[in-house]
Amino acid sequence: MAPAVSIGVKKYSDVLKKDLLGTCQYLQKRGLQVEMIESTAGKLTFFSLRLKHGVRLEQLKDFLANLLAEAIMQHWEYLLLSDIIREQFYYFTAEEKQVILRQALQYINHGQSESEGYRLYRARRKELILSRLQEYWQSSDDLVLDGFIRFRLKEYVSELKEAADKAVDDFLLEKEYNEFVQLLRYFVEMQEPRVSLVHVLIMPNGAFKLYDRQYRNINSEFLEGLMVELTSSEISYEDLLISALVSLAPKRIVFHTGRREVPAYLLETMKSVFWQRVGQCTGCQFCAPPDKE
Repeated sequence: MAPAVSIGVKKYSDVLKKDLLGTCQYLQKRGLQVEMIESTAGKLTFFSLRLKHGVRLEQLKDFLANLLAEAIMQHWEYLLLSDIIREQFYYFTAEEKQVILRQALQYINHGQSESEGYRLYRARRKELILSRLQEYWQSSDDLVLDGFIRFRLKEYVSELKEAADKAVDDFLLEKEYNEFVQLLRYFVEMQEPRVSLVHVLIMPNGAFKLYDRQYRNINSEFLEGLMVELTSSEISYEDLLISALVSLAPKRIVFHTGRREVPAYLLETMKSVFWQRVGQCTGCQFCAPPDKE
C-alpha cells in the first residue's frame, strides 16, 4: 500500500477539505500525484492523503505543515480563544464575552494586519507551529488536529490565554471608567450650574487655569482645597480639572490649548460627562500664554 498521511478534525472539516484539495491540485500541476480520501469516525472527520507517484512522503508533509499552520491561525485560533474565554471567564455575559473575544483577537494579531509588528509576530507564531508539526511527523503519519493543538502547542495556547487575560483586564478598566463617567454625569445633571461659562487654559506643563465669561480668574475655596489635595496626593492635573468642572457644573466649557494639545482622553471624558457643553478654541489671543506660565 502506498504511503499516506492522515489528518483528523472535529470542526472546520469543510474548510480544511477545501484547502487540502487545493494542495492536491497544486501538486498535480507540477506532476506530483496525491489522492485524498475522506472518512468519518464518531465526531472526527479524517482526510487521508495517499501518494501515487512523483512525491516523497516528507515532501508532502512539508506542504501539509504549512497548510495546517495557516489553518490553525486563520480558523482554530478563533475557536481556541472562544473556548478559553468561555471556560475561564464564565461569569461574564454572552455579550461581554464577545467584546472580550474581539479585543483578544486584536491583541494576538497586534492590531492592524498591515503593520510590521503584525507581520513579524505572525511569522514567529507560524514558525512555532511549523516546528511542532515537523517534530510530530518525524514519528507519526497520523494527526488529530484538536489533540495536537492541545498537547503539542502549549506555548501557542499560552499566548492566547495571555491575550484573553489582557482583554479581560482592559474590559474591566473600561467598564470601571464608564461607570465613573456615568456617576460624574449624574452629579452634573443633578446640580444647578454655579457659573455660565468656564474657559479652561491648558498650560505647557499640563497644569490649567480657569476663567469665567469675562476672562477673570476663577478662585474659590473649593478650588483652593483641590490644589491642596493635588500637592498632598498622587492626583493628576487631569483628575483635578475634572473635579473642579464637575463642582462648577458650567453651562458651557471652552478649552484653550495654549501651546499644548488637549489630551484626547481628557477631551473625550469631558464630552462624555458634559455632553454638548464642551467646545475647543485654538486661535484666540487667550490661546498663547507667555512661556513663563
